[in-house]
Amino acid sequence: MTVPFLTKEDVIGILKDDSIIEVGPQFQGGQKTVIPIITNNHKYLAKFIEIPHTACCLLGDDSENIEDVSLGRLKREIEILYKTNCDNVVKVFSNKLNYIEYNNHNLYYYTEEFIEGTDIKRLIEEKYLFSIDEIFNFAYCINNAISCLWSNRIIHRDIKPQNIVYNKSNNRFVLIDPGIAFDLEDISYTQTGQIVGTPIYMSPEQLNSQKRDLDFRSDHFLLGICLYSLATGTHPFFMNARDIREVQNNIVNTKHQSIKDYNHSFPAGLSKIIDRLLAKEPYKRYRTNLNI
Repeated sequence: MTVPFLTKEDVIGILKDDSIIEVGPQFQGGQKTVIPIITNNHKYLAKFIEIPHTACCLLGDDSENIEDVSLGRLKREIEILYKTNCDNVVKVFSNKLNYIEYNNHNLYYYTEEFIEGTDIKRLIEEKYLFSIDEIFNFAYCINNAISCLWSNRIIHRDIKPQNIVYNKSNNRFVLIDPGIAFDLEDISYTQTGQIVGTPIYMSPEQLNSQKRDLDFRSDHFLLGICLYSLATGTHPFFMNARDIREVQNNIVNTKHQSIKDYNHSFPAGLSKIIDRLLAKEPYKRYRTNLNI
């Protein structure tokens, strides 16, 4: 269900924040309604989601309450962000998920760091030319985000241009939205055998393996796809694919064309990093963090 339109007065009352001086236009971010908040001291985002208390769905052989599954995922997302203390992963201000009944709507909400900048997907679509220094910095920042998550035994599983924001003023890349992140130490909210992720931003093992066979090297593969896209403006496995299924087949079975093979001015060292990240077999990728 859609979160109802919230006025400035509504937001102030719900958040109990008298320092709010401006409420930005609300927009949809996945299943959430996102509202930018400006106070005397800083900006932040308030995120709202409505979860009906009576709905049910089938998960595998058991009937599970949507409320339990959706709340479990949302709480885990907040906990992941709260315990991942990293400049390259978006921050939340509390590990608490708040609830309010508003005009007969069951609303859950939390607040998150406001990242000034533009997502990488939009920059690629606008044909923004990333400098070599920016590409190296992207590799450093997102590798740092992957490392911070993995230190808590967490795999993001959805690293893609749309989930990375670039703040050019401070040259900072930030990974957002761990909504489908997998915590090896936690319970799973996904059916056994279900493929989770964005169809063209998956590692070969995401498409072929069980979730608990994954580790940080799966996120490294997605970093490789993103780096290739920044450097060339195109996905490394589009090739001659006619649909998503053929792109996925290329991810699993077809070697990408190395950037250095057709752009001889591209730094050989960076090209080798990308090639290694895009290796089909996880053991051929980096065993630890990248040295950049």
